Amino acid sequence: MKNEINDSVEVVENGRRRKLRKGQVMLRQQVNKAVAADHKAFAQVLDLMHRHGLFGTLTSGIPAFTTEQLTTMREILDLFELLKE
Repeated sequence: MKNEINDSVEVVENGRRRKLRKGQVMLRQQVNKAVAADHKAFAQVLDLMHRHGLFGTLTSGIPAFTTEQLTTMREILDLFELLKE
C-alpha cells in the first residue's frame, strides 16, 4: 500500500502537466471537497490535521483550533449528518 500511495501520477494543473504522488493527489481532493462544504470531508480533514499536530503550526494567519473547538465542530458536523437522513 505504501508503494502505491508513493507512486507518481500525471495531473494537469492550470493547463500544465505535472507529476505528483498519489497520496498528494488524494489529500488535495479531500481538502477541495471540504472547502466545497462536503461535511464528511471537512470532518476527515480536521481529524487528519488534529492527529498530525498541524493546528499548532499553522502560519498562514489562520488561528489554530483548540481541542474544545474541534469537538464542537465535530458535534455540529454530526448534527448536519443527522439532518440529512
